Amino acid sequence: MHPETSRRVQRLLPPLLAVLPALWIAWPLLRETPLSFDHATHLFKSWHFVEEMLGRGRLRGWSHLWGFGFPSDELVPPGGEVWVALVRLLTLGQLSWLRTYALAYGAFLVFIAWAAYRFTRESFGTVAAIVCAWITALDPGGMLEGGWEWHGHFGVWPVSLAMAFVALALLHLQRVVAGAGTRDLVVAGLWVGAALLTHQLALVVFAIIMPILVLDHTTRPGGVRWDGVARSVLALAFGGLVSAYFMVPFVARSAYTQDLGWLGESLPVVSQHVLEFRVFQRTAPVVHALALLGGWFVLRRRTPGGRYFVLCGAVLVVFASGTLVRDLHLERVLPGLVKVEANRFLLVAKLFWFALAGRAVAELLGCCPRDDDAPPRWASRAWRWAGATGLALVLVVPAYRHIYDTQIEKEIVSESERAFWPDLVELWRFTAGLERPEVAPFRIAYMLPRGDHLPTAAAVFDGLPIYKVGNTPTQIFDAWPTTHEHALFEALSVKYVVSSKALEHEAFTLVRRFGALWFYTFHPYRPDPFTVLGPGRAELLEFSPDRLRIGLSGTDATTRLKVHVANYPRWEATQDGKVLPITTVPALGAEYPILMEFPVGDGEVALRYVARGVDWLGFVLTLAAVPMLLAALWLDRRFSAGTRLHAAIERTRRPLALASAAIVVAVLVVVSLGTRTRERLLPRASLFRHLEAGGELLADGHACERRAALSYRCGPHRVQADVAEGAWGVHRCMTAPTAERLELRVRAELRSFLSAHYDTAIKGSGTIRVSVDGETLGKLRTRPAFLRHQKLAFDTRARRGQTADIRVTLTGLATRCFDIAPTD
Repeated sequence: MHPETSRRVQRLLPPLLAVLPALWIAWPLLRETPLSFDHATHLFKSWHFVEEMLGRGRLRGWSHLWGFGFPSDELVPPGGEVWVALVRLLTLGQLSWLRTYALAYGAFLVFIAWAAYRFTRESFGTVAAIVCAWITALDPGGMLEGGWEWHGHFGVWPVSLAMAFVALALLHLQRVVAGAGTRDLVVAGLWVGAALLTHQLALVVFAIIMPILVLDHTTRPGGVRWDGVARSVLALAFGGLVSAYFMVPFVARSAYTQDLGWLGESLPVVSQHVLEFRVFQRTAPVVHALALLGGWFVLRRRTPGGRYFVLCGAVLVVFASGTLVRDLHLERVLPGLVKVEANRFLLVAKLFWFALAGRAVAELLGCCPRDDDAPPRWASRAWRWAGATGLALVLVVPAYRHIYDTQIEKEIVSESERAFWPDLVELWRFTAGLERPEVAPFRIAYMLPRGDHLPTAAAVFDGLPIYKVGNTPTQIFDAWPTTHEHALFEALSVKYVVSSKALEHEAFTLVRRFGALWFYTFHPYRPDPFTVLGPGRAELLEFSPDRLRIGLSGTDATTRLKVHVANYPRWEATQDGKVLPITTVPALGAEYPILMEFPVGDGEVALRYVARGVDWLGFVLTLAAVPMLLAALWLDRRFSAGTRLHAAIERTRRPLALASAAIVVAVLVVVSLGTRTRERLLPRASLFRHLEAGGELLADGHACERRAALSYRCGPHRVQADVAEGAWGVHRCMTAPTAERLELRVRAELRSFLSAHYDTAIKGSGTIRVSVDGETLGKLRTRPAFLRHQKLAFDTRARRGQTADIRVTLTGLATRCFDIAPTD
């Protein structure tokens, strides 16, 4: 073999061997499409990104295709859609969207294995990298923790894709900190940007890992290169600028996302899992044992980067526990913690644990250099391989079937195995031919089992707006409705209903059946996506994703227009050149405060989806990413900025160390003091905080005595502000879990609404009643726990600015987690 050919084979063989299991798993995707759970939603979002976003010259924007509409690629990073779009581009758009999505998912499986290989090889060598890639590809996974169950079965793969980008970014950041050149700096920044644009978890991950990386380099022989540290910060800044067009508005509008956080297990339980070799769900205990053994090997041998891997793996496991909230109460200082699903840190921890497991295997096989840098003799290596093979046979052969079923086999739930899929395809062929009005929209409601997300892909096949009854991945948009009241169908302009069960009600007329599905006409259908409140008439003139135009006549000074589109800060209403104030109002009684309402007069009203200050700032920063990087590199080269920084820090190391220690201590003191009080758990406007100035709180008839800020003793009951775990998510609210009835009586100034939220958390019911000066504003029963966190808004605009006696009565499970406050 020609020497050049031989070198090329030697270079390509290890990565090819590393991705072999991933290729085996991805092979069926050449003929099948995964469609379980969120896969259907990602299929839609990918189609929507290419056809509706890029097709209209946008990277993000509004869509009317789901429910009352949603901000597409604004509250959820678009990296997953971009990944599928790239496959669409490479295949020249010649494949169906089902085939395009399947190939993109298969490419994802190979990519995460390759990223694990590259990340591990840098520190632990080729053999360890191949083993790590195999473990990554075959990882059975678990809920929120990545692996096959999470990204293959549940279809939540963009977060794993983001962590693959994180691994590649860290690979190059390690080189930059060690003094690598501009190429690694730029590549690191691009991978950082890709990670941030694929999942927001990357933002927290870099904040945790980078200090550990710098700390590791400070303890290595020769110390840290501060110019390298500065250049790594530049790489992170470059990546942040690349993603700024999304990240800046996303962070600014995080209040529009639901609190879907997850606390994770307690720290003692996590410690027990470590000792029992089951840190990760469903992962074989031998992998955990190998990871711990690998950690011992790299620490004993003082392998460069060993402490970095061990410390990152340990810290991320701690962060995956609920200790930050349950024990340290950091949510009182950092409220955003209630939006973090802590278990996802285990997904990141796998990058380090699996790499350490690969190192352990390499050590046991004698594939790592000895302390004297001399390779082990062939006889010694042969004995190691023979011993390892024998041990593997002894352990594996008796349980090979169990090992295969739990660790190796990967079943793809494709279209041929999905209930309702053939019927839906036939249905969508029919609905694609339905006559469509020129202006007024209509929507199809899908009443399938509440956890079935197949209907979210409907627009890919028929292009029509839908409303899916039950929870959907779009529920990250706050106050999203999920129920099936007829009044809600009317507000949504539902014209047809698809049901997996027969509907016996006069509002529905059966059109035809499609296998197991019933297709009905909904008779109370209202084509106009608005309601005129007060005198006047209105006509819909235009209904597009970025613009609505409505003509009005016969109005007076009291007329208001309620538009059946979800409110979001980018909507702007104008009439005769005047900007109209938009108010968020409920869609159903006091529930689902999500729609828009504003005062109107005669003439044409235009609703436009415009870019605000944070949107322009994000775009400007992204456009400035490359010029700012070039300017920073030129300044560094022109004035030797990095070298001078390194020299300056070395000269002033002691005072800088003391100053840094003082800052750390000060921050810890401030944070510690902040965690000692519950005051920040509830907003300043909360009616429960008005108790400090007077009022009355009773639990089951027992008067409550204040023990501390937002903490009361009411006979045998404890009522206090706390972080409560809901059916899904954690929330900051007032809790009285042992009380059957809670009454709050305060005097406060009214604003436009009394806004409330609750989560019953468990199966059961309760009631909520709110009255002002003896007049009942609303009384309702709590929704079932599976509908999750609920928002309410009781209208007080008629008495805005007045001081009134407010009485709130909660019964049953409404007392588990509740808060209410005057808002505009």
